[in-house]
Amino acid sequence: MKKRIWAVVTAMTVAFSAAACGGSPSGTAGGEGASGETASADSGKTVTLKFAHTVPSGTPTADCIQRFCEEVTEASGGKLTIECFPDSQLGDDDEICDQIYNGASMLDYVDPAKMEDYYADYSILVTPYFFESADEIKEFAWSDLGQEMSDACAKSGVKCLDNMGGYYGARDIMSQAPITVPEDMKNMKFRVPTTTMWVAMANAWGTNATTVSFSEAYTALSQGVCDSIENPVPEMYTASFHEVCKYLNLTHHMYAANGIIMNNAVFEGLDADMQELLIQKAKEFDEWTFESVSAAEKEAIQAMAEAGVTVNEDVDLEAFKAASESIYETYQGWSADLVEKCKAKLSEIRSK
Repeated sequence: MKKRIWAVVTAMTVAFSAAACGGSPSGTAGGEGASGETASADSGKTVTLKFAHTVPSGTPTADCIQRFCEEVTEASGGKLTIECFPDSQLGDDDEICDQIYNGASMLDYVDPAKMEDYYADYSILVTPYFFESADEIKEFAWSDLGQEMSDACAKSGVKCLDNMGGYYGARDIMSQAPITVPEDMKNMKFRVPTTTMWVAMANAWGTNATTVSFSEAYTALSQGVCDSIENPVPEMYTASFHEVCKYLNLTHHMYAANGIIMNNAVFEGLDADMQELLIQKAKEFDEWTFESVSAAEKEAIQAMAEAGVTVNEDVDLEAFKAASESIYETYQGWSADLVEKCKAKLSEIRSK
């Protein structure tokens, strides 16, 4: 609510300033670059956006984001520059998303659960075992339902350029003890992001949710603040979690969709050709993530094993799926018919 109140105040201030200058409120608010330069083709100035994200440098996902920034900048012919800031340089995802919602000329690559303060329906995409494979992510994102959800998100103030079609990886659990069924996690302090959906997942599995930012997770694991964590394996390996966790449990509890987001007014303020360029490159970005992350997952699991981590494939996936089903009944905030619509769309995708 605080975010929305501030956004209204900001919009009113921009509208008043524009009216006083005889300009269009929507044109002024949407066309501001990071340095205050407008996105008008007549201005001859470059619009600068900052792509701030928390993905560790050196990972396939971070490389894809860097490539996106470079290719958009080059293809824009000097009209649009995107500067890349990885490794939480400009804050954690909560802080970056807040700035984006309130009008900053920034982008971020986030999981759908981070959108729950702005468009709660997106968080259903990260319900455990929602997707059965990475292939389903792109098909769902660019389906009629995926576009409907993206349009609704834009109306809330945040534009998702790729309809949450990026592949962040299959998420697994690292721990100090082996995990076969959810009951094995009962006494664990399970690190999760600061989002309602992840806490709901921990509760459904009967474990103790410990909310710690990813940038602080290594320290939390080494000091015993938490003793288990989940993420895609390449990210966990790059973050050196193999130094502080003994087991990698292949729960595959999520084929994680992520998306590139920005403020919708900033997006609408760009020239139409720049809007089209961003969306086209975002679609290409989704393909890059699928290819590079899929390859990196196999390499990272092997690297974990070589580093002395026990790779536990003896996980009862059906038990985890059954425990996760309760989230559909207990989670609050989704549209009334969202669960039924999503299940119908996934059934349609799987029947092809």
